[in-house]
Parts: sequence; structure tokens; C-alpha cells
Amino acid sequence: MDPKELQTWKERLLALRDELAGEVEELKQESFSLGTDAVQDVADDAAVTYNRQVLLNLSEREREQLRMIEEALERIEQGSFGVCEDCGEPIPRARLEAVPWATLCVECKSLREREGEASG
Repeated sequence: MDPKELQTWKERLLALRDELAGEVEELKQESFSLGTDAVQDVADDAAVTYNRQVLLNLSEREREQLRMIEEALERIEQGSFGVCEDCGEPIPRARLEAVPWATLCVECKSLREREGEASG
């Protein structure tokens, strides 16, 4: 991948990272603010607890996505971005467009998933 294209991917990943980091922070603040209203009954408490758990789970998923974005940014710096970690072939642009932090080409990803199904 040429340096100009790598820079474009880097900028895209940085923008995604900033957007997700903001969303994680918003979710965290929202989960802390739940249940701070005045008097609540048992049903209200249960609803607040459920909503807080849903928000925290969403936040965890987004934190995992942030981790994958950070790793993709490291691969850009190391010169291995866009290369399948299993077969060593370039990851098709369409795959990177869909999942910019992808580490596997479609074929290798499918193979891993099939192997996981066979062993699971």
C-alpha cells in the first residue's frame, strides 16, 4: 500500500477512534446518571439496573472496537496494515472499507470461522 493510501486509512481510523471514544464517554456518563432521580419504587430500580447494564455492555463492545482500531493504527506504523495475518496476501479494499481494522482477508476469516464451528 502506498504512503498516501496509508495516510488516508490512518486519518479514517483516527476519526473512528475519536468518534467511538466520545460515544463510550457519553454512555459512561449516562449510565452513572441513571437512577439519580428522587424517590423510586422497586420496578423503577429494576428498570434502572437493567438500563445501566445494557449501557455498560454497549460500552464494553465499543471499548473492544477501540482496541482493534488502536491495533490497526499500530499496523500502519509497522507497515503491516492491509496484509492478511494468516496468508500474507493483501486484504481487499472492499473488506477494509467494511472493517478498517481487519487483520484477515475474507477467505482466511471464513476458514477460521469454519474451523471454530468444527471444534465448537
